[in-house]
Amino acid sequence: MVDGPWRVRPVEDAVDEIEYLQREFGTRFLWFNDDNFGGAFQDGYHHAVGFAEEVLRRDLKINFHCEFRVDTGLIDREALRTLRRAGMDLALLGMETGSPGMMKRFRKGTTVEYNFDAARLFKEEHIELEPGWIMIEPGTTLDELWENLKFIVAARVHESENPFFLINRAIALRGTEIYDKATRYEEPDIPGVEGAAREVLRHARRDYRVDDERVEHLWTAWSRVSSEINDRKENEVPFLAQSIADAVRARRGTGAASLRPLLGRLRRWDQGLAGLLVAFLNAGLLLADENPPGLAERLETELRAMIVAYDREHLGRAFPDFVVETARACGEHALAQVRG
Repeated sequence: MVDGPWRVRPVEDAVDEIEYLQREFGTRFLWFNDDNFGGAFQDGYHHAVGFAEEVLRRDLKINFHCEFRVDTGLIDREALRTLRRAGMDLALLGMETGSPGMMKRFRKGTTVEYNFDAARLFKEEHIELEPGWIMIEPGTTLDELWENLKFIVAARVHESENPFFLINRAIALRGTEIYDKATRYEEPDIPGVEGAAREVLRHARRDYRVDDERVEHLWTAWSRVSSEINDRKENEVPFLAQSIADAVRARRGTGAASLRPLLGRLRRWDQGLAGLLVAFLNAGLLLADENPPGLAERLETELRAMIVAYDREHLGRAFPDFVVETARACGEHALAQVRG
C-alpha cells in the first residue's frame, strides 16, 4: 500500500482499459473484484461517481458488477442513479444480517436500519441487489433468526437471482475472532492427508457448533436441502433452459409440437424461489419453536415434501422427472448436458 491503507487507480486510466477491452475483445460485462467499490467516505464517493460519469461521457455500453458496504457514500439516490446509467445493474451489498444483536456482534459500525434503507434505494433505482448475508454464526439465537426472516421479507432482499444463497453460515477461519472464541467444535475430516499438511489443515478452520442447539438442528436440515436447490438453480436450470431453447429453434418451421410450454414451466419454477425460501424458513422456525425430538430429521422430511409439492406445482412433476421429460423432448444430448 502507498500513502495509507486505501488507494485507487485514476478514473481515466481505468476507463481507458475498458475501452481497450471493448475494442479488442468486444467486452460488454465487467466484474470489479474489489471488496469495497465505494471506498472510504467522500474520496470513495467521488471516485466511484467520477468513474460512472467518465463511462457515460465516453458513451461506453457496458454492464458491471461491484461490491460495497451499506455505510459507503454510494448509498445515495443520485449516486446510485448515475452508477445505474453507467451500467451497474447488479451489486453485492455487505448487509450481513437483519438482527440488531447479530449486527452488534459483527461490529460493522452499521445498523439494521442502514440495511433497510439501502435495500429500499436499490429497489427504487432498479438495481438488482445481491445481499452479502450471514444467517448463522456461533451465537445466533432462534429469536435472531426470526428477526432475520422478518427483515428479509420487509426489505425484499430475497427477491434476488438466487434467494437460497441467504442460507449460509459464518466460517471460523484461523486468525478471526469467531475462530478464537469457538469453544464447541469438531475435528475436521481430512482424508488422505498426513504429516505437516494435515496439521496445517486441522488448524485452518474450526467447525463450530452453535450455542443454541435448536439453531444447529435448523442448520443441519436447511443446509442439506437448500444445497440441492442451489445445485439445481446454478448447475441444472441454465442447461435445461438452453437445451429447450435450442430445440425450439431447431423445430421452427417443421410442424413439430412446440416446446415453449416446457420453458414456461421452468421459468415459473425459477421465479417462485423467493416465495419458496420464505416458506422454507418459516417451516423451520415454527418447528424449532416447538423443539420436538429429532428436530433436524423431522424438518428435513418436511422440507423435502415441500420441495416435491413446489416442483409439481410449477413443473407438473418432480424436478428429476422434469429433467427426464426435457431430455426426451429435446433429445438425449440434453440430459447428458445437465448431468455433464
